[in-house]
Amino acid sequence: MMGTFFLYVMLYLLMFWSWKIVHWLWIRPKYMEKCLRAQGFKGNPYRFLHGDTKEMADLIRVAKSKPIKLSDDIVPRVLPLHHHIVKTYGKASYIWIGPVARLIILDPQLIKEILNNNGIFKKPIPNPLAKFLVSGLSGYEDEKWAKHRKIINPAFYLENLKKMVPAMRESCMKMIKDWEKRIMGEENERVEMDVGPHLSGLGCDLMLRTAFGGSDEEGLRIFHLQKEQAELTRQVLQSVYIPGWRFVPTKRNRRLKEINTLLCTSVKNIIKQREKREQSETNDLLGLLLKSNKKQIQENGKSHGITIDEVVEECKNFYLSGHESISNLLLWTMLMLAIHQDWQERAREEVFRVFGHDEPDFEGLIIFNRTIHRKTKLAGITLPAGVHLLLPVILIHHDPELWGRDVKEFKPERFSEGVAKATKNRLSYFPFSWGPRNCIANNFTHMETKVALALILTRFSFELSPSYVHAPSYIVTLQPQCGVHLMLTRIRPNGSASIFFSILLLGLTALTLKFLNWVWFKPKRLEKILRNQGLHGNSYRFLLGDMKDLISVTKQEQPKSIRISDHLTPHILPYYHQIRSKYGDNSFLWFGPFPRLIICEPQLLKEILTRTDVFQKPLPDPIGQTVAGGLLFLEDDKWAKHRKIINPAFHMEKLKNKIPAMRLSCASMIEKWEALFSGSDEPREIDVWPYLENLTGDVISRAAFGSSHEEGRRIFELQKEKVKLVLELLQFIFIPGWRFVPTKANKRMKAYSEEVEYLLRGIIDQRIKAMRRGEKVCDDLLSTLLGSNSNSNETHENQTGTKMSIEDVIHECRLFYFAGSETTSLLLVWTMVMLAKHREWQDRAREEVSRVLSNDEPNFDNLNRLKIVTMILNEVLRLYPPAPLLSRTAKKPVKLGNINLPVGVDLILLIGMLHNDPKIWGDDANEFKPERFSDGISGATKGQFSFLPFSAGPKVCVGQHFAMMEAKLAMAVILKGFSFEVSPNYRHAPFPIITLQPQHGVPLVLQKL
Repeated sequence: MMGTFFLYVMLYLLMFWSWKIVHWLWIRPKYMEKCLRAQGFKGNPYRFLHGDTKEMADLIRVAKSKPIKLSDDIVPRVLPLHHHIVKTYGKASYIWIGPVARLIILDPQLIKEILNNNGIFKKPIPNPLAKFLVSGLSGYEDEKWAKHRKIINPAFYLENLKKMVPAMRESCMKMIKDWEKRIMGEENERVEMDVGPHLSGLGCDLMLRTAFGGSDEEGLRIFHLQKEQAELTRQVLQSVYIPGWRFVPTKRNRRLKEINTLLCTSVKNIIKQREKREQSETNDLLGLLLKSNKKQIQENGKSHGITIDEVVEECKNFYLSGHESISNLLLWTMLMLAIHQDWQERAREEVFRVFGHDEPDFEGLIIFNRTIHRKTKLAGITLPAGVHLLLPVILIHHDPELWGRDVKEFKPERFSEGVAKATKNRLSYFPFSWGPRNCIANNFTHMETKVALALILTRFSFELSPSYVHAPSYIVTLQPQCGVHLMLTRIRPNGSASIFFSILLLGLTALTLKFLNWVWFKPKRLEKILRNQGLHGNSYRFLLGDMKDLISVTKQEQPKSIRISDHLTPHILPYYHQIRSKYGDNSFLWFGPFPRLIICEPQLLKEILTRTDVFQKPLPDPIGQTVAGGLLFLEDDKWAKHRKIINPAFHMEKLKNKIPAMRLSCASMIEKWEALFSGSDEPREIDVWPYLENLTGDVISRAAFGSSHEEGRRIFELQKEKVKLVLELLQFIFIPGWRFVPTKANKRMKAYSEEVEYLLRGIIDQRIKAMRRGEKVCDDLLSTLLGSNSNSNETHENQTGTKMSIEDVIHECRLFYFAGSETTSLLLVWTMVMLAKHREWQDRAREEVSRVLSNDEPNFDNLNRLKIVTMILNEVLRLYPPAPLLSRTAKKPVKLGNINLPVGVDLILLIGMLHNDPKIWGDDANEFKPERFSDGISGATKGQFSFLPFSAGPKVCVGQHFAMMEAKLAMAVILKGFSFEVSPNYRHAPFPIITLQPQHGVPLVLQKL
């Protein structure tokens, strides 16, 4: 009975496994073939068990049997089957590796989708024996890959790679000294050499030093074991994979397991030796990996770290992939430079120019596979689970449709403007893969290769040996089948010095010509172009232009006080006023060697401020950037990205929520003023300017940082100190690089900037952590900005560069402070001056505030009903615009009105003159008449582009509604509590540096109501 039962079980198992094998070897492949053919893909019919592997082996054997010419395309030799299939069936084709279909992908857009979506398109399960050679990060998926990548990332940060440069130089010098010994005594100091083994040894030594911190016996033993293991694994990969074969105790399988055990033991020994010497945290890759792992475990628990066995696997991965990548890249680079002597000379000249005779420092895988684990769609193609996707990098890199007819030629100039320009922003260049799983060590490989190549080029010239046989061969990586025989010639030191001094002389000549062009030829050419179009101005004077006159006239005018009713422009912009009076509307002046065209005509201003693609802000003064930054200085795509993220913070619904914070700040200032009266009702003279500055600083601190407004107050105080310092520095001629000189002022500026950044970073980090924990946070500008930034990233999760970095957020916060406090405080102070002078308008405004607000607190609705207050504020903005001039520059030749503008001409938009122009505003343009705005701004300007206190066009000030709402609320509170008049001690002296400020303060006589 038991015997019969056992027989049935065996029969069932035999039928089950027979079905599995038949399904694996025939039914499933034929089903996949049918699916692919139905969608227009072509390839050889599936052949039982082997697929295309027999044909592939034959083609490889034939390709390897004969070398090729240097000018031949290497693809038919390196990937003969893939080349044959694409040539026979077209780009929409597939091959069979045993019973597995591999779809050839050559479309950059599809490649981008595959490499970007690693949740669906994963690496195929490799031959288990291949894991002996490369494992670790390269073999993981999903959460395990993410955990390992997070721990390994810090080892490849640029600041850590910098520290490895000395070790790289040591390795390279070891090889170079060996080459010099071989050359010594040879005729003409010239020798033939197969550089392949030497570069392989260099790659080994580089990895020993940078991965394990030395080149000891244990490290050499690892290298020789991995070399043997690589050879055995290559043999495995050339044979048909049979499931379970790795368990058969063949000689090769036994040796692979033995080597793997010895390698693991050697790496563990290195780790243990370090722990004994308390050197686990060194600056090599192993030390950095252990340090990062330790940090993860301490911060997040043991489950977030990796085990010692996994550390061992990552070290093996470092070692093999690093050694192979570096030695191969160097090898093929030397070969190309030996063939193309002109590029070798250009590279050598560059090395001498950058490093001279100093040592180089920091400053100065050809197929990828992916498999589908579930049925999915790829750009309209339905792919059944199990189809492998083959991304033959070398076919893509050699595709004439992507790279042009000269694709087979060595032309480094393709990359003169970077990879994006060379590829026309298509994913057609990915030597280190791409997307989330791009090679973690690509910067490391590039840096090591550059160091090695720089040292070789400064000591040797090289050319092809007559015995060189061109036979590139591909197994795992691209290698020379017959070695790389080159003729090396030592460069004598005096020869290199001669080259260096020739380059130095050439460089000095070029710099002199460039300087002369900058200070004379170009300005004179631009002057001729402007004069030929009827524009007038002073003749260009060498180097300084009109700067001497401008400074002299400004210094004469600055100390003067004027009457409140006087025309403002001759005082705040005296030299511009002088030039325009002398030469008319179409005039220009010289800022050093740069002509600046004066623009006051509304139609031209409209064109300039709306065409932001052509008319952009000139490069900012680095000193000014220390106070503000962010949106103010950005252009093009980066400006658009930041503006889109910042906009929600200034939506009306959000601004309504800031009114309580504004009320609190205003109440605090009023309390301080009331305290000055000490219970008396007698009038008091108060300089209101410092109080209004502190008021707007407190408002922006509360509105921007909510519960963190105390830290915000400190930031405001530091920003105030920085502004004072900048105002001092801007009175001197700007000298490039002077800010790096450790003067007393520069050291103070650096200290203020560092403290501001430290405080802002602390507030931002705390807020981000609270938001991630799901805690309720203040509805302030910072939270809105961070929330908008996070939403932008989620909306564009497959796009890079859609989110602002922490540095970007810090710059925007600095701008909130500067623009948010400065603009409103100036609007308030000049409004108080005008109302102190024009008491009838003060009374009308107070009456309106009492009528509209009555006994209510100021809120969004009643503030919007303050028509007279709004008219007054607009008239003050007309007479005292916060920024009386704006500047723009033409980024390309353009026609502006009837003027043809060449590149290099700056445009000065004189807002102060525009707002006081009698041709636009009438003969009473200099008078304070708020009734102009009784029908709103469009009624006052008669539809002209003539009122621009907050700029205009796409780049109009994002915070203008915030500033106006704050100003209305503050004036309402002040008018309800006090009347005020001009003090006899007041000196009217508006002072334009960055913004229009009161030079001597604003003492007013206040009467408590």
